[in-house]
Amino acid sequence: QAWAMDKLKSYGAVNVHEEGWDFGPSWTRGHDWARLTNCNGVDLSIAGMAWGPATDGVVKGEVVLAEAKTMDELKALVPTLNGKIVIYGKMPKAPEGQDRMTYYRELMGIMREAKPAVVLRSSGRENGLLNMTGSPISRWGKATTPTAFISGEHANLLERLIKRGQHPELEIQIAGESSKEPVKSYNVVAEIKGSTWPDQVVIVGGHQDSWDLATGATDNGTGTVVAMETIRAIKALGVAPKRTIRCILFSGEEEGLLGSSAYAEAHKADMANIQAVLVDDMGTGQIQGWPDMNQEQWRGWLAQAMAPVNQLGCTEIGAFIQPGDTDHWPFYEQ
Repeated sequence: QAWAMDKLKSYGAVNVHEEGWDFGPSWTRGHDWARLTNCNGVDLSIAGMAWGPATDGVVKGEVVLAEAKTMDELKALVPTLNGKIVIYGKMPKAPEGQDRMTYYRELMGIMREAKPAVVLRSSGRENGLLNMTGSPISRWGKATTPTAFISGEHANLLERLIKRGQHPELEIQIAGESSKEPVKSYNVVAEIKGSTWPDQVVIVGGHQDSWDLATGATDNGTGTVVAMETIRAIKALGVAPKRTIRCILFSGEEEGLLGSSAYAEAHKADMANIQAVLVDDMGTGQIQGWPDMNQEQWRGWLAQAMAPVNQLGCTEIGAFIQPGDTDHWPFYEQ
């Protein structure tokens, strides 16, 4: 964040500052490991889910598969999962039209009722890559069971052994630790003041945080740099936007849009002056367009703004809502 503020000042931005908000407890990864104690005795690639509880030392037990097509099927499995090391297979899909948050809360509620000793979640990625999630302020209920992500290949291995009736057994330790006291986190804010309507604001943003298993270059170093480049390019061109351009580098996105939610709440009184919020956080590579967020009245403005870069392949205005998932959402909700 200090690096970003120095850069933004050097580009000619004004009002460059940090805005603090209450994050909750911090979390430090411990030494997570697992290995089969029967079958082929292989060491498994795992990473403890952030802000989930640690195991009480080493846990030993049989791995069982939780897999169901419907919520009723999953509920029927509950008695068989108690005290076991449970790996998630295919789970019931949310009914069409059901709110995703409601669906996940119901799903997680059933799994908590089962009281497994440890939960393993497949990364769903190839080449040994691991996924990560977790939050100090969970959107779907705080994790109460020690949980780890396991590489896709090793998840498939356990599933094959179970379906062959070979009863794989593991010893596993998950060792992350949350702080006893809450901590502050910070959003970085910088501006180019509008020449005609300085109180009217266009926000461009990305999130300046990532999970610890990788560098964060594509999620969301790219979006961070695009937001900063907006400031640099406008100043370098010597043009004077009529409205204020505000670059915001959000923190806490990966834990549940925490930084953008805190910003939108703190600036609720200013919402009527915000003209647009453009967030870059849907992957790296060529930008091909935007969703219209099911706001038909926006399509003409989006097309007009996009016209100068049509020749670069930026032509699509999708007729859909991009729900949650990025820092545009707290603003959209308001």
